[in-house]
Amino acid sequence: MKQLTALLPIAITLSAAAPITHAQDFLSEDGWVIGGGAAYQSTILKGGDDFILPLPYATYRKGRFSADISGVGFDIISNDTLAITAVGSIRDAALTGDDIAEEFATIERGLAVEAGVQSELSLGLISISAELLHDISGQHDGIAGQLEASTGMKIGQYLFNAGVGGAYRDEKVSLYEYGVKANEATDTLQAYAPGSNWTPYLQVSVARSLSERSMLIGSVTYEYISNEIFDSPLVDKDHSTGVFIAYLRKL
Repeated sequence: MKQLTALLPIAITLSAAAPITHAQDFLSEDGWVIGGGAAYQSTILKGGDDFILPLPYATYRKGRFSADISGVGFDIISNDTLAITAVGSIRDAALTGDDIAEEFATIERGLAVEAGVQSELSLGLISISAELLHDISGQHDGIAGQLEASTGMKIGQYLFNAGVGGAYRDEKVSLYEYGVKANEATDTLQAYAPGSNWTPYLQVSVARSLSERSMLIGSVTYEYISNEIFDSPLVDKDHSTGVFIAYLRKL
């Protein structure tokens, strides 16, 4: 059950990673893109196991509207220099019932629905992307964001990209994902409310075009966990690594 729940954030990572590899042309046309592959993800939770999972992928675009397994988007501005998109997405803390160690069973979290805006500014070889989201479901009522700078190059049929960035969580999002509320504390589990924080990360990705309608994509991501999260009684690692490879095909 833990591994099935953890599939969601990995799938969201794949949904975001295809554009990062500068494969925008492949995904910008109307219609469906489907595929799948495998992902490895290390866990930072106490008692959690690293795992390898099959990874599905599907996205649909029609005009300014797009949808994938992470949520939906509507392009407000879209040109070669600037893209601004209104988005809706979901967040899963993966901290419920048998998805975590038995001592954390008092913690209950539901799926959060978030809405906000994504933007990307292309400055020659450098792209700067940003995201700001707010919970509209009442699960945490917090604000989360992301800021990344990336650069890429094409060598033959291969598209390489490297990015450095940070994921922001305010105190409400941090509590939702890695905190322990007062009513969830037990004799063996101390209440803990993390402060707002940034999680820096590095990502290297590569894509290879197989044809006009298909491609392979792979990525390695390393995250350094902030002290606010690492100090949580739920967490025992200060870093996380994710690896995936997938095949995508335009229908």
